[in-house]
Amino acid sequence: MMQAVRLSLLISIICNCLLIFNEAQDDGNAFDNNVNHCLFDRWKVGTNHILATKVKCNGHKRTGLCYGLNGKALFAVCYNKISLIPEFTGHIVNWVSGGATGRDDWRNETGKYAPKRQSDWKEDYGSHSQANIIPNLDRKKEHFYSRGHLTPNADFTTDEERALTMVNTNIAPQWQLFNAQNWAVLERAVRSYSGDNNRRVYVVTGTGGISMILKNDQQMPVLLNKRVIVPKYFWKAVCDPVKKSSVVFVAQNPTGAESTQTKSGCIGIQQTPGKGIVKCYSLNGLNGRKEAQYFKLPSFANICKPSKRGTFLDQYLNRLT
Repeated sequence: MMQAVRLSLLISIICNCLLIFNEAQDDGNAFDNNVNHCLFDRWKVGTNHILATKVKCNGHKRTGLCYGLNGKALFAVCYNKISLIPEFTGHIVNWVSGGATGRDDWRNETGKYAPKRQSDWKEDYGSHSQANIIPNLDRKKEHFYSRGHLTPNADFTTDEERALTMVNTNIAPQWQLFNAQNWAVLERAVRSYSGDNNRRVYVVTGTGGISMILKNDQQMPVLLNKRVIVPKYFWKAVCDPVKKSSVVFVAQNPTGAESTQTKSGCIGIQQTPGKGIVKCYSLNGLNGRKEAQYFKLPSFANICKPSKRGTFLDQYLNRLT
């Protein structure tokens, strides 16, 4: 009888410990800082790796952050503690319509692996931090810098998963008109392709460079709250290993001073600079361009055919304007 009581007590203690552990894991904070181990090393189709080499997220300027549920990563972030924005994030899109009902509240990373220097989702992105750097600040016209997700919340299909993306380490200042228009078109294109074809597509999204504005006849860097760098570029690399194809999209982050005259972008589509002109390349082709020096691009393996620009998303890009 006594042994049965002891066994029951032991089981109860173990269950409580596991419950506490899982609650700690799923508190919305990063559960690990090794982004290769938690996510990128696991990107495989059969025995074929999606990436030819490990991603680099080390040194005193960077910290890795893994976000997920029950110790399983949904997305990973390489966060720059100097610029206070992510250099890149990675996740898998395996989109299914329905399930989630909306967005959760924003939060700051406060866990064990929280960067010592990081942005504040409220203080750094508020209107007061932008009034002196945007001459035509107008929230109604979407002329301001928003909290631009790198890994989008809409790429996940449950409220619990989407809530994980609403963290300051997964955002960078993005011109709101760009965020709501052409960048949103690109994000929807990836989701629609995944859903229509029942495909898992592998996505790495990043930032690069520093936006500059003319002030007092001098080019000055654009900083929110005098400390958060506004990136000059956003980019998104997408691989469909079943199709054996990949493509990288790049768009310059507007500053509000752009012309209204349309320009040619990806697959010749005429686009408006203020909405962000999205261009597309093969990974190898982009690596040969000048702006690539600012990007921490992934090393797609042969299964993604990085030497050729994939066209599998072209039919979903007709809403670029």
